[in-house]
Amino acid sequence: MKRLTLMLLDYDDAYLSRLNDYISNMYKGRFEISCFTSKDILLDQIKDLRNKDILIVNEEFYDESLESLGIKVILQLVEEDIDTTNESKLIHKYKDINNINEKIINLYKESNSEDLVRINSNNAETRIVSIYSPVGGSGKSSLAAGISIALSELGKEVFYLNLEDIQSTSLYFESRQFTSLSDVIFEIKDRADNYVQKLVAGIGIDEETEVSFLNPTENILDIEDMNEEDIRWLLEGIVKTEKYHYIIIDMGSKFNSLYNLVLNSSNYIITPLLNNEISRIKLEKYVSDINNLEKYFFIYNNVDNFSECSNLECLTLLNSEISLVIKEDKRMRMGYGIDAINVPSFREAINIIINKLGL
Repeated sequence: MKRLTLMLLDYDDAYLSRLNDYISNMYKGRFEISCFTSKDILLDQIKDLRNKDILIVNEEFYDESLESLGIKVILQLVEEDIDTTNESKLIHKYKDINNINEKIINLYKESNSEDLVRINSNNAETRIVSIYSPVGGSGKSSLAAGISIALSELGKEVFYLNLEDIQSTSLYFESRQFTSLSDVIFEIKDRADNYVQKLVAGIGIDEETEVSFLNPTENILDIEDMNEEDIRWLLEGIVKTEKYHYIIIDMGSKFNSLYNLVLNSSNYIITPLLNNEISRIKLEKYVSDINNLEKYFFIYNNVDNFSECSNLECLTLLNSEISLVIKEDKRMRMGYGIDAINVPSFREAINIIINKLGL
């Protein structure tokens, strides 16, 4: 699908960089963005553009001659303290950036309705998939990253969220984004009105997999510093972007009120287990305190001998079962991060999970 051409013209190079990052994160794949700090350079290059879809221009650079260049939508960035709500072609440089999508749609309605589908197509019904297990070392992070990557390869918009105290996000995803989950937590606690805008601006996108994510926390205690309302704000903020089909949540092995809220908010919970006595004891204790196992998908992971696997009594009593057994593959131990989850047998297991859950 052809991307819309978006030109940004402002005198502040740092602002343009932030605006570029925000739009790229919010509407990934929808726009081909070019930034200009010189009107003369813009006018020189625009002659060679086949598609002149959108121009967002600082009011200091605007004049009526721009209207004759064949640009479909022109939005002016204003800095003065005025109400731009009822001004279709004006947008406040600092206050209204999160309304860019709405402004563009309203201006397209008159003569460019065929492009509305392309702009709106990123709005997604978000489903939350949590990978949680009371058993440490059961492969939660590998599964979370692997499912995120596989769904992205299927054309889904995916947000990977790591809520472990000590995070391994950088093993799987990297970006040029400097902000981190710690910065987002700070904004959450501030309860800022433009929190969603700041959240989007802090999201990184892994160029290789196109999975969106937040860099790890700067301090391992930052997650512990969050309360239930903070977690709710975080999840609701990601959903409010209306961008992601899936939020894949990588969780630790602890259990507390914060994790309980996340699990209750999840559409699916994937629970990897090890085929040993410690795993059985921990699972038995865990499921004894759960009222509804319908959204759980239990897995035996890293199993050496299939013949030794059987459904666990604690699950049978609750009308549940082990839904998948992932066989041990020595190649998983020889690598780490992306190399490990790209082992064919593991990727096959990931695909089975996605198919069985209907993701």
